[in-house]
Amino acid sequence: MQQINSVPGVMGCFVCGEDGKVSEQAFPPLYDLPMLEEAALSITDCALAMEHSTGGLEFLDLRFNDVRVLVKALAKSYLLLLCQKDINLSLLTMSLNVAAKRLDRLVAARESAAAAPQAIPQAAPMAAPAAAPVYQPQAPVTLPAMGKGLGLSVLVQEKTASTYWASMLASVAINRSTAVQLSDHFKTGSFKKVKLTNMTTKVSKKFPVTIIASDSDHLYDGKAILTLGAIEAIGAKAGDTVVAELDIGGGLLGWEMI
Repeated sequence: MQQINSVPGVMGCFVCGEDGKVSEQAFPPLYDLPMLEEAALSITDCALAMEHSTGGLEFLDLRFNDVRVLVKALAKSYLLLLCQKDINLSLLTMSLNVAAKRLDRLVAARESAAAAPQAIPQAAPMAAPAAAPVYQPQAPVTLPAMGKGLGLSVLVQEKTASTYWASMLASVAINRSTAVQLSDHFKTGSFKKVKLTNMTTKVSKKFPVTIIASDSDHLYDGKAILTLGAIEAIGAKAGDTVVAELDIGGGLLGWEMI
């Protein structure tokens, strides 16, 4: 799947079964599993309906304003790809023809292994049950006040396909806890853009924001996850400190729906 992602214009891909369950995925971290499985369910419902009405489905090409979603039918599953709208489809098709055969073999091998009878282990003497550890949920990190804004630490978005990240638009992701603290600090309610100032270079720029809702362990508290385009825009690097500010009445995002 990493080989598929290396094709110029491919942003990410996953394999899902006819039940809409994602078995393998190679997407950037911003696309979490619930988001991918929601897309998988929509695609499988559509693909199965088309197969029943047309007698078969080999390839599906969905075109949107900024991206294309391509779906290739495998033997017992589907391969979905998120691509740039100007992707070279001829080049991609050649790569998919090779990759599809390998993916079919891997899916078949996995199903065979799952269906194989498991050896019954010999019963071992029962030990006294250990006390179950008590889970202590981590408390949200409090953002430090810096000037008019709040301080965030820069986290660089992981690279998956060089052609994608090189041309990606500048954007920022923060988790829900960080978004709520920013909103409370500036008393704006929900928002759709954030202004970041690099404390080293003193360069400022406004960026569109994506809210990461599925971060119950608070792994991204106090962090601004910047794409390559955003990194270049303010001359930042991993670990740098940036000051986040919001405009009063800066628009609607509504993260409670995410």
